[in-house]
Amino acid sequence: MNEWVAQYTSLPNLHPAVVHFPIALVPLAALLDLAAAGSAMARGWLARAGALVWVLAALSAGAAYWAGEQAADSLVGVGPQVQARIGTHSDWALYTLWSAGILAAARLAVAFRRPDHRGALALAGVLGLGVTALVLRTADLGGALIYRHAVAVAVPASAPGDEAATEPAASAATADLGPPESRLRRTEDGAIEWRPAPRDGEALGTLLEPLSGKSEVRASSPAAGGRQGLALTVSGRTLLALPGSFGDVQVDAELELAGFEGAVGLAHHVQGPDRAGLLRVTVPAGELALVTLRQDEAPKVLDRDRRTLPDGPVQLGVYAVGRHLRGIAGGETVLHGHEPALPDGRVGLLLDGRGEVTVRSIIVTPIQH
Repeated sequence: MNEWVAQYTSLPNLHPAVVHFPIALVPLAALLDLAAAGSAMARGWLARAGALVWVLAALSAGAAYWAGEQAADSLVGVGPQVQARIGTHSDWALYTLWSAGILAAARLAVAFRRPDHRGALALAGVLGLGVTALVLRTADLGGALIYRHAVAVAVPASAPGDEAATEPAASAATADLGPPESRLRRTEDGAIEWRPAPRDGEALGTLLEPLSGKSEVRASSPAAGGRQGLALTVSGRTLLALPGSFGDVQVDAELELAGFEGAVGLAHHVQGPDRAGLLRVTVPAGELALVTLRQDEAPKVLDRDRRTLPDGPVQLGVYAVGRHLRGIAGGETVLHGHEPALPDGRVGLLLDGRGEVTVRSIIVTPIQH
């Protein structure tokens, strides 16, 4: 849908085209109800007009919410903290949609039974002002995303290239010297960045703790040719967890999966080997899924998609803030699901299959509200 919009219009998606309708229609419907309640002569037609406008307002709020979800999923390269603000904007949009829908249904009921009931019209008008406040709050959050955080605003083409040019230098600076802990960086806000070296096999059991009770993974011998990252030979299923506990979080990883067959999961809110949230990718089929693991229950799949996996490094990310869950591949949101917020827990990797997985980097970013 977004591709069609971009092809035939100057808009990146439908959201900016439809979002103004509920902003205009909700306060108009509230004012019509208040005017009908205060007018004896024109109450009948004002009341009918108010009911009609409430229906249009609810429908337009639904269209704006749907278009907003599509727009959010089409964004590329959005940082974790901005993703959290997008989620907050989405929550308020949902509150607005439910409120407008319930009030529209109530106004239709009044229109069929007592279209000129002054008390009902006055109550609807007052409640409509409350829905208007929700609209204004939602619009304010949406405006901040554009004018403060430049979401969906085009940037000069040189900017991404400049950032990418610095990446090899950062990787090259990760010398294969010292213990694995020396390559794990922590920041003041609690973020973790780990870029392991090929000889970091002792990280298994220290930085990467097997939670499955029996380790079924071992570090491969470093290969010649200056390969980056820690190669792990996998046989069976194991969940490897990094130190620390996190609430709202985004986990990003760069992995090489060409020599592996099975499932690899980027895990968050890990409570144990069978209790966690996952972005799971099946190799070589390329099926991606947002999954919740619950002990003694079948895995719950929230969303799934299929992508062609590159032969080289695969960039994956999973975003978990409140009830919002997103799966990211190559910087693009490809999966979107909703689930009640999971309790704080660890992050890590689920490896279930056979072959070799190379961990080039894992970055854990706590989300601050």
